Amino acid sequence: MDHVEVEMIEADTVDEYEDEEDQPNEYTALEAAIPTIEAEEVGEDGFGAFGVNEGTSAAAATAEETEDDEDSLTEPVNTKNQEELINKLMTDGMSFSEVAAMLGEDADVDSDVDDTLAMQESERGEEDHAAEFEKELSEQQRYQLKRKGSGEKRRRRRLPAALQGLMGEANLRYARCQYDEAIKMCMEVIRQFSHSPEPYQTLGMIFEEKKMVNKSLQFLLIAAFLSPNAEEWEKLADLSLHQGDVEQAVFCWGRAIKANPQNLDYHWARCNLLEQLGEKVKALKGYTHMLKYLRTDQGKDGLKLAKEIAKIHYENKDIHLARDAMETAFKKYPSYVTPEDVNLMLEVLMHQQEYLRCIEILIAHGDVRLLYKDLTEEQFQEYKLEDQLSVATECFVPLDLLIDLRTKLTVALIHVKAFEISAPLVELLMNESEEEFGDLYLDIAEAYMSADYHEAALPLLRPLITSKQYNVAAVWLQYGECLAAIDQMEEAAEAYSQVVQLAPQHAEARLTLSSIQQSLGKLDEALLILNQESDKEPLDSQLLYQRCKILLDQDLIDDFINAAKLLFRRHFIHIRDRDEAEAMLSNKKLSNKYEAIRDLRKSKGENLEDNSPAYTGPDVPLEEQWDLFVTMCNILHEKGRFEELERMTFSALGSKEFMKDKERAREIDFMCLLACIYNDSSYFAYNIMRELVTKNPENERCWNLLNLIISKADDFRHNRFLLRLTHKHPDLVALGLLNGHNCLVAGTYKYSLAEYMQAFKQDPSNPLIPLMLGLTFTHMACQKFSGKKHSLVAQACAFLNTYVEMRGECQESMYNMGRAFHQLNLLPQAIYYYKKALACLVPQSLPEGPMLDLTRETAFNLSLIYQNSGSTNLARMYMYKYIQV
Repeated sequence: MDHVEVEMIEADTVDEYEDEEDQPNEYTALEAAIPTIEAEEVGEDGFGAFGVNEGTSAAAATAEETEDDEDSLTEPVNTKNQEELINKLMTDGMSFSEVAAMLGEDADVDSDVDDTLAMQESERGEEDHAAEFEKELSEQQRYQLKRKGSGEKRRRRRLPAALQGLMGEANLRYARCQYDEAIKMCMEVIRQFSHSPEPYQTLGMIFEEKKMVNKSLQFLLIAAFLSPNAEEWEKLADLSLHQGDVEQAVFCWGRAIKANPQNLDYHWARCNLLEQLGEKVKALKGYTHMLKYLRTDQGKDGLKLAKEIAKIHYENKDIHLARDAMETAFKKYPSYVTPEDVNLMLEVLMHQQEYLRCIEILIAHGDVRLLYKDLTEEQFQEYKLEDQLSVATECFVPLDLLIDLRTKLTVALIHVKAFEISAPLVELLMNESEEEFGDLYLDIAEAYMSADYHEAALPLLRPLITSKQYNVAAVWLQYGECLAAIDQMEEAAEAYSQVVQLAPQHAEARLTLSSIQQSLGKLDEALLILNQESDKEPLDSQLLYQRCKILLDQDLIDDFINAAKLLFRRHFIHIRDRDEAEAMLSNKKLSNKYEAIRDLRKSKGENLEDNSPAYTGPDVPLEEQWDLFVTMCNILHEKGRFEELERMTFSALGSKEFMKDKERAREIDFMCLLACIYNDSSYFAYNIMRELVTKNPENERCWNLLNLIISKADDFRHNRFLLRLTHKHPDLVALGLLNGHNCLVAGTYKYSLAEYMQAFKQDPSNPLIPLMLGLTFTHMACQKFSGKKHSLVAQACAFLNTYVEMRGECQESMYNMGRAFHQLNLLPQAIYYYKKALACLVPQSLPEGPMLDLTRETAFNLSLIYQNSGSTNLARMYMYKYIQV
């Protein structure tokens, strides 16, 4: 081919591409992904090793003759990419997603329509559109002039003449079924001119004939990318669907939409497939994208599109968006509105309780009219719809109006309290068969019930409960609600009994029936209805709670406690033994409690989970559960069932519900402490009290409780704890007194004197301290080998007298003085103070407090003195006079 012939080829091709639109992203990406391929050797199967060759083809020879042709025909060579692409294509090693990735294409056509506005944006004024169009036109013209001036060259898509001949020969070989030769020729064309779609199309047809569908589809996809034709993408989408690859079909429809966005069939097909895949959001974007291409004469498509958008919004609970879509379509295409469209619109409006708007829609699109008297039409139209309903005497409904729309009209009228004009419509519906239209009966009955007009709902429900199809628990439940609302309790109880019989798991019906039976005075029946068998059915918490309340009201304490325990097992930890109780106390974090219990049970080889029953239904409000728990604990305390009280309070420590609240958690800790004290579990009580004292060292009540626990404890763990605490709080009087008590009990009187004296210096007005000092000196004087007993007794008397001065002459102080002299064997002084104690007034004790009267103790000690001295008559006299059994 000479130089003149090359110029003629360019003249045939360049002019054509001067008129084409740019393909900026698709083709450049494709050219980068499919570089120049040169065949070095070709095997028998048509595919050989590929590499860079000097090339001796006709196209290469032509390229050497002119520099311009060389720029337009050659491409950058990347040997590695060449071999990778061809090998994958020929061995089925390349999937569709990989092809799309190598071509740099995004499978989601919505990526460029995210900023698409709603339908209202397309309704701007004609002047704005004209101004925008002129602006865009001028910018486009300037852009085209700039491109021409810059000398930018475009890629040529049509094959040169030499390669056209080779491509024609390949097509002839394909027609003669000489597939291997045709494949070799196509690959040679691809090697020299890779951005032409023709060889890929031929390869796709060849592999389709060879039943290699996947490979055929891959080559056809590449051809479609190189020549973006909407029909080609449509065929590929159908082929993908035939293979069952819905996602690939979605991609193909997206490319078809880009090639021809005016074809709404492509949009519908793609959005329908997206809905099948569950991609509701992408489908919604696709529907919204369609709005740009709707014309005013496409009202049918516009309403169909609005319905699809509304359905997706309705499923997503975006009711207001669904309504906006339908309202816009109704305003833009009112002449295309169908009864199905009206029905969907009414459902959306009723979900928003826009009943007046429902009536407006039916008046506008259903030929419904409000009839009136004593008014002209002009006067009537001046009223708002709400006022029109109040003066209207009748509602005219066309005979051809669908019964569903007529029912919705009736429901809307009932909700706006237009009972008079809705009554004829209800009667008209009741002429229909309840077996066939029972659901419409129910809709109207529910409307009456929501409007608190239960008397009108009963005639609609009675035929349903006697029918075959609607004799179900839900209808009986509504029937019972209506009867209970009009105070027909006996009939309501029968209706609810039928509900419980048809649906035993319906907890609300059982609760209501139980309440009705209580109001009728049938408490045994009320309890029987709430009875549940944990081994046969899941337990409903609400039923259990209601049963607990009834049992408590009837003073059935044992049954109440059992029912309450069953209720709390839903979130309490069941404490099996003492080790688990200790694990609950030693761990403060709730998760650590559960982990410690699991580890403990695992180490013992026990079942990790408790055999607790299954629970169902909504949980009882936390405040009501707490009140019930406190009530149960109080009853256990009153009944003296301290072991059960301790177990329940320890179980509550593992409650995820109660322990969330810090105030309740502190309350439960204190209840555990009290339960341990009452149950004489001094070991656990000391563990709890130790933490309380550490956190509240200034609280005297904490020290009093600790002293109480220590006095009942069987061990001496507290000694070291108190000594360690002394180093942190050396000025605490209560702590010094407890250390003094420990030393006094241990017989180390000198240490106890040191502690008491330090406390006396800090708090000289406390009468307890001189009493303890006097008693310590008394114990020291009574020791067998103590020296200077006279001095010790004198000091004891001095401190005891100080105590009496601070405390005053009362039964307590006189008894303590007598008891000290009694221990010192100073019997006359002891008798003197004992008699003064008997002569003192008895202190009044609080009803809930301990007995503070020391009369019997004093009389008994006196009788011992007289009995030891031989005065048995005096001893008997004091015994008979003051001590009565």
